[in-house]
Amino acid sequence: MMNLSVQPMSEDEFVAMVRSGQPAIPEYFAADAVLNRKDRALAGTYGDLHALNVRELQDAAVRGARILDTRSPEDFAEGHLAGSLNVGLDGRFAETAGMVIGSDDEIVIIADPGREEEAAMRLGRIGFDRVAGYLQTPARAFAELGGIVQQGPRVDVEAFDQERTGGDVTVLDVRNPGEVDDGAVPDSLRPGRTGPGTLRFHPRCADEPSRRSPCPAGPRRRLRLRQEPLG
Repeated sequence: MMNLSVQPMSEDEFVAMVRSGQPAIPEYFAADAVLNRKDRALAGTYGDLHALNVRELQDAAVRGARILDTRSPEDFAEGHLAGSLNVGLDGRFAETAGMVIGSDDEIVIIADPGREEEAAMRLGRIGFDRVAGYLQTPARAFAELGGIVQQGPRVDVEAFDQERTGGDVTVLDVRNPGEVDDGAVPDSLRPGRTGPGTLRFHPRCADEPSRRSPCPAGPRRRLRLRQEPLG
């Protein structure tokens, strides 16, 4: 096996090789560097996280809170609140959440029963400690909020290709630049980036309701973005 690190090359060539294909640095890294130089209040103890009822959830949404659904992609696809973001707890949860939520955003957590504190703790580790609380009994709340509960079907490769060639689907590619350079779906869109390591919607997505997000297996594959507001 050839060791590329000892092959003849200049320093600039070596640096370019090592950096090639690396993911973007998440935006929260810079925010964390600032926070680490400051005194911070101690985190609350276990059980301090506030359980929100439906009215409190809606009030938080009106304030601009981000609804972070940490359940599995399968559960999210079966039913989720309009306006919510799905970043599953199983995997690189905090890193992925930090790509789609701002460090100053207020957050409401939706989680499987018993995992709410875990979600808040892992967010707190990257400085995302503005957690308003978690949605109490999501299944009951979804029944009460039926009008704004949506489904997000998942498709296999064959179905994806049929939808894509049908002309009614916008393909949103959320991979890193190096991955895109290795190959991408024709005419797919890249999310706009407000900073390194952040994902934001491409303007065209606001007017096109049907979207597919190709991504290799991993936390970004489970990421689902919704723009419709929580009513």
